[in-house]
Amino acid sequence: MKKAFKTVLLILLVCILFQVPLHAELKGKVDLKKPLLKVVFLDVWQGDSILLIFPNKKSMLIDGGSGGNKYSRFDAGRMVINPYLKKNHISSIHDLVMTHPHSDHIGGLVEVLKAKKIDNVFDCGMSYTTELYLDCLTLIDKKKINYNIPSRGDKIKVDPLVDIKVLHPGKDWSYSDNPNNNSIVIKVKYKKVSFLFTGDIEEEVEYNILDSGEDLSATVLKVPHHGSDTSSSDAFLSAVDPETAVIMVGKNNKFGHPTPSILASYEDRNIKLFRTDYDGDVTFITDGSHYEVKSLKRREK
Repeated sequence: MKKAFKTVLLILLVCILFQVPLHAELKGKVDLKKPLLKVVFLDVWQGDSILLIFPNKKSMLIDGGSGGNKYSRFDAGRMVINPYLKKNHISSIHDLVMTHPHSDHIGGLVEVLKAKKIDNVFDCGMSYTTELYLDCLTLIDKKKINYNIPSRGDKIKVDPLVDIKVLHPGKDWSYSDNPNNNSIVIKVKYKKVSFLFTGDIEEEVEYNILDSGEDLSATVLKVPHHGSDTSSSDAFLSAVDPETAVIMVGKNNKFGHPTPSILASYEDRNIKLFRTDYDGDVTFITDGSHYEVKSLKRREK
């Protein structure tokens, strides 16, 4: 942990002394004639669901928000994800990533698994015995979907133009009793533009990845754990150094996400923040050299 912090501090000092920008400004006009990567942070209220559409038109879905239950009729799969896929003429999903088995990440996947053809599933693989998680695994088995438990260093091959690398869990990671810290972390890089998808990792895992020596730098960061103060440590944000970040969070949620101190950390670093509670769906398109970002609705604070 100390080694990682010293490395980050050294990088910052070099940049300051030699007036080197921490990152090049990549937000700008996208050439729509070039092959495009599209990343959609879907507004699924208090939960995560992210759709990637690659230049070769294959798709990846990371998480699926909450599902309906006796306490709420809202089902992200039935009411948000499947309608979005239908509207955009996406009949199948090449890769489905279940970062970890909390209900706000896999609840909506039951309806997606029922409705869509899926080629591959990537799961953190922890032992978790909720009925919801078992329902997902049963559907995966019933539909004979290729099931994988990835680890750090693995590459996910979807499109030859796009590099997808797993940064967590590490091969020597001992599964935590806290599912958040077993989250699959993925970095997606298309030429100069990169995205870091973090699930709900907390500071312990942020430092674990830092200590591993993996390159965490990214143009766009999916803010870990809905902007909770369990995550987004200073050392982690220094290593990622994003231009833009997205908080996936529900309006007036009972957890108090995002935490004001965490919002201040991002604002102090001049990181452009989008929030699904204020902005609805947040969509990025990139040609690999620049990116543009649009939100579904007008922001209301």
